[in-house]
Amino acid sequence: MRNGWRRLGRLSCGELVSLPIVWLCSVLGAVALRRLSVLQISRLFSTLGRLCPLGSSSERSYDLADVAARLTPGAGRCLTRSLLLLGLLRGDRRLKIGVRLEDGKLASHAWVELGERVVGDRHEVTEQFAPLLDRQTA
Repeated sequence: MRNGWRRLGRLSCGELVSLPIVWLCSVLGAVALRRLSVLQISRLFSTLGRLCPLGSSSERSYDLADVAARLTPGAGRCLTRSLLLLGLLRGDRRLKIGVRLEDGKLASHAWVELGERVVGDRHEVTEQFAPLLDRQTA
């Protein structure tokens, strides 16, 4: 959680004002994942950028999405964070979900790419996980 507190401290006043809206979307998204598909939720979150017109960089948007996801109970923080980030960012962005075997168990990870760049995650993630979903939004 120490990283989450550092990210919270880096948020601007405007981002802190937007945090409750992003966090509420995070909670609603966590609940909606029980009933709706990832694609349906990504469409719902596409309005998030209009609700929180931050004009922030992709890294600042990542910090905001990450703090909100960390404050949301439940598992699957990377998926929640990626869905929030997808809604906050503008431009040629892609939601990616990949899978791999870890000690004989299936592991998954979600991340967002803006153009050709992985946002807020290691670039190696694209090589470590086999793509299961690649959803482009514009």
